[in-house]
Amino acid sequence: MQQLYYYNFLPKNLKTIIDYKIKRFINEKIFIGEYMQINDEIKCIIAFYACLPSIAYKNFCYPSLKYIYVYPHTIIKKHFNQNGIIKKEMLISGESIGDAVIIAWNEAKREIYHYQKRNVIIHEFAHELDFEEGIINGIPIFAFIDYKHFKEIFNESFKKAIKEKILDNYAFTNRAEFFAVTTEYFFLKPKTLQIHYSELFEEYKKIYKFNPIEIEKKYKNILDFK
Repeated sequence: MQQLYYYNFLPKNLKTIIDYKIKRFINEKIFIGEYMQINDEIKCIIAFYACLPSIAYKNFCYPSLKYIYVYPHTIIKKHFNQNGIIKKEMLISGESIGDAVIIAWNEAKREIYHYQKRNVIIHEFAHELDFEEGIINGIPIFAFIDYKHFKEIFNESFKKAIKEKILDNYAFTNRAEFFAVTTEYFFLKPKTLQIHYSELFEEYKKIYKFNPIEIEKKYKNILDFK
């Protein structure tokens, strides 16, 4: 785990929790390599970033999720019309489909080892958190403690984001993508989220029970979270 910057910057108590969660995740989920072999490095890195958003919930391990499909490169996703004719093709680096998550390893590795401030693993597992209550609507399972308040802040932030266009364009696709992208920002670009969407940032601090700004302050000379 030493090659993961984020892991190195966690306080000792959270390292203990994430170590436990990683082992459980690897033991409970089935990793399937498509056109590639799955090794311990791949399992550990995917498990770490999958478990990071739930680091405050020691016993949470994505109960609806069974499979992790890992591809060596980005995937061509085909969309068909009603007649079975290809309508369009898209290159994707990951996808969440309820009981399974797909990850393109070349994209995930590039983002992690070269610190791109994006993370397809966090993104797709944010979708899984959204999916856990059975509806894809941008409201994660952890937000049900104060659902009404979170929903109000989230919806207002989504409307504001569409007008201001500060975040990555993919965030404006729908509420589910807005949640996944802003979760990436929360963990990897927290200052941006805090400055432009302060109320949403505070809500994420509550539901994730985690403050990435504290990590940024301690290690600001090593990593650029801006």
